[in-house]
Amino acid sequence: MQIRAKVCTGIISSATLFAIVAVFLSLMEPRYNGRTLSEWLSLYRSSAASQSEREQAAIAVRRIGRRGLDLVVRRAAGIPSFEGRVQNFVRTHKLPFLPNSVLIWANKPADFTRFNEARIGLIILGADAAPAIPELMRLALAHKVDTAWAMNSIGDMGRPGLDALITIMTNPASPLRAQAAVQFPKFGTNALIALPNLIQCLDGTDLRLRHACISAIGDLCLEPGLSVPALMKSLHAAEPTVRAYAASRFQRFGTNSIVALPSLVQALEDPDVQVQHACLTAIGDLHREPELCIPALIKCLTNSDPMSKEIAFEAIASFGPACVIALPEMKAFVNQQTDPFTKEMLSAVIHQLEQTNSTTLSPAHTAPSPKAFR
Repeated sequence: MQIRAKVCTGIISSATLFAIVAVFLSLMEPRYNGRTLSEWLSLYRSSAASQSEREQAAIAVRRIGRRGLDLVVRRAAGIPSFEGRVQNFVRTHKLPFLPNSVLIWANKPADFTRFNEARIGLIILGADAAPAIPELMRLALAHKVDTAWAMNSIGDMGRPGLDALITIMTNPASPLRAQAAVQFPKFGTNALIALPNLIQCLDGTDLRLRHACISAIGDLCLEPGLSVPALMKSLHAAEPTVRAYAASRFQRFGTNSIVALPSLVQALEDPDVQVQHACLTAIGDLHREPELCIPALIKCLTNSDPMSKEIAFEAIASFGPACVIALPEMKAFVNQQTDPFTKEMLSAVIHQLEQTNSTTLSPAHTAPSPKAFR
């Protein structure tokens, strides 16, 4: 009995000590206007908070700023709090004579509230969180399952995070190179310094990274003289997904992509239907060089893939008056339709094309797109 009493006394003393330390740590947490950083983040995240309260909470988080940055990063990284470490100790050591209530407390499901609120805190801080970049880079370069949030946080910091993302993306040892690449469109024209790195990564072997770089290049739409040829080169990649990704980005460069039309027309014969679809869509969206494009699109109206034929019809119609040479083939395609509604709508498109005065409308004029009827 004496041993049991001593053990219980030790447990109670330890619990009391833990409670005192927890209160002490709470008092040490940065505050603003009488509330802790945790309280402001909870208010910002609360579904019951009004817009005014969220704005007030965001201001408070920014006022606390760098004083709370270390705490925010530790929580966002999932580093256990003092309470979490105590719970882990109790679960691991299975001390005898522990009250059932303590065991229940130690084994309760993990609460990710603080974890999520901390990541929100990094978003609120934005560029003010720049001092945390070295630690976020360390986390991003670590081979862990869930550190993509570190990439997003760096991307939300504005110009201070740009060099860090370039470093991560170009580091072959980084497991998050692709996640770094997709951050660059957030920087707009400031990401121009990253464009050569994005283009260089297209020649690598990391498929996810190549997809991400193609998407970033298309979203940025910077330096067409560099970007468009790089995408054209990717049309000849061995992997069909890379070819399809590249083909789907040309229209974002508008008339600067006209130089890519011969490559897109050639790629219409690609054995992969997804590549064909992407090329057909790009040609239709650009609707330039009808002498080159329309004969190739007419040929696609006889493809075996039904979707390719529909997209080809759509692309031809986008050329407006210039597609008059394709009307016989377009009518033949419409006559093959078995759905009355689709047949009626596509017939209406042809009818309007026939009525269009080609002498008063430019080749860039487009007829109503049949996309809505698909």
